[in-house]
Amino acid sequence: MLRLDVYMLLTLQDALLDPSSTTCAVALLNLSEIDVLIGAVKETVHLTLAQAREILTDMKNGLVTYCDMISGALDLRERNETSARTLFQDCLKSAWGKDTQGVIYCLERLADVSKWSIEFHGQEKWPVLYLCSAHISREKLAFYKALLFIGDLFMEVDQVTAQNLFIVALEGFTSMDVHRSRAQCMLWLGDLAQRKGETTEAAELWKSARSLFERSLQAKDVAAIDLRLVALEQGHKKSLAKLTTLHSPTIALVKDEDNSNIQVVSRKADETTTVML
Repeated sequence: MLRLDVYMLLTLQDALLDPSSTTCAVALLNLSEIDVLIGAVKETVHLTLAQAREILTDMKNGLVTYCDMISGALDLRERNETSARTLFQDCLKSAWGKDTQGVIYCLERLADVSKWSIEFHGQEKWPVLYLCSAHISREKLAFYKALLFIGDLFMEVDQVTAQNLFIVALEGFTSMDVHRSRAQCMLWLGDLAQRKGETTEAAELWKSARSLFERSLQAKDVAAIDLRLVALEQGHKKSLAKLTTLHSPTIALVKDEDNSNIQVVSRKADETTTVML
């Protein structure tokens, strides 16, 4: 994050020297994309994009397409999925064969099925197409992200394959020091561990993911993990309470009406023991 902050400050410093330059427009695009990622209010993003679009349109610069791409990312974040899908697909057609980074940008967002609602989950082609594009362009980060997204597709049908894909992707992201993607791998590996009843491992993975999401300023993901951890803790408490009920005997003294016999009755969930005194 520090390297990004320094780079952005230097870029903005150059941009202020010429507010109508390409450098300024690129700085505004970068700012708007960061704002989308960290959850800034949509009005701020729209304003920044409008400034960048005006500069690039006046210059007849092809980078103006990135305004639409980032608008699509904002729409997707705000759950305006029909608009987002249209923008990404239109930008993809425009960039195909001419702008590798633009293609990668659109495919990444179309391929991340976890970001789309259920009616858009029939798009299995996008993660595969994203993987092929990443392989052809030799984009390592995109390649590992594609493995992550394909693993997500396998979560409900083949958990072993999903786990293997997440592990490979995690190793790649770790070598590249990509916090947010590492966190996503750990989150889903934790989900798989929970499904197998490995709750201790699930909690450890979720806590590691939470720390990375927090460092990446992903408040919604942090909140989602907190809910998982709370639910896990509540489940543990219920299990302990049930075990205590099952194994702790209830002891009572029972007397005959004439007090001639006294019995000690010990009751468990599955048996009753009586001792005559």
